[in-house]
Amino acid sequence: MKKVLMILPVIILISCLSNDNAAENKDLLDDTEIDYFLKPLDDKQIVYLHLALKKELTKGSHVYKGELLGFPEPIVGKYSDKNHSIIQEAKDLYYRQDFSAAYNLLEKIEAEEKENLFFLYYYAKTLYKMNNENLRKFSFDKFKKMVEIIDKSNYIDPNTVVVDLWFTDVYLLLGELYLEYKDYDKAIFEIAKYIYIIPYIKRLKYSYEQVLNYLTEAYYFKNNYIMNYYFYKKTLNEFPENGYVLNFKL
Repeated sequence: MKKVLMILPVIILISCLSNDNAAENKDLLDDTEIDYFLKPLDDKQIVYLHLALKKELTKGSHVYKGELLGFPEPIVGKYSDKNHSIIQEAKDLYYRQDFSAAYNLLEKIEAEEKENLFFLYYYAKTLYKMNNENLRKFSFDKFKKMVEIIDKSNYIDPNTVVVDLWFTDVYLLLGELYLEYKDYDKAIFEIAKYIYIIPYIKRLKYSYEQVLNYLTEAYYFKNNYIMNYYFYKKTLNEFPENGYVLNFKL
């Protein structure tokens, strides 16, 4: 079934509907995979933030679930009017894996930047990487706050799901942390959002294996035999040497 793409100023709405004409690209999910990976988003409207559409897509275009719509818009401007240089320096330290130094910088401006998505993004990711259980839990709170701010700022109705392409990996990290804290439904939901905005997930081998691990584990603890079996078999078919999911077979 086709769905007309509705284009708003920075928001794209597309229903999560069946793909009757699945892409042949081997890196994209096929019809069966889409039904399993994106099941939590059935009958939802998806709002994309910061999506640069492929040039061939215009208002009134028809698209299919799982189709690549475009790419994230480039981030322009400052991360903060007051603390841009600090956030930029902390970002650089993060990518150099100097997490303690990045944390020390960002901690100093938390009170001023606590609603700033760019600050929260690098702060949460830094906390997540540090070898400290309390700070890791703190990162969970910051990732949740990010999604809450994004959702509230772009709320349409309860049937609408918002995803921000500037912060794609937040949904996977949040899914992982929900899994750690045994909130399996929310873990599955956040991972589905991540998959929805990365239809070429198979190209990202490490992330793809992570996704399969997490979904196998989540459905194991939900005691959902059908979904657990699907992701268990999918994991071993794609990654025969994976030993993680052997612990999570119903």
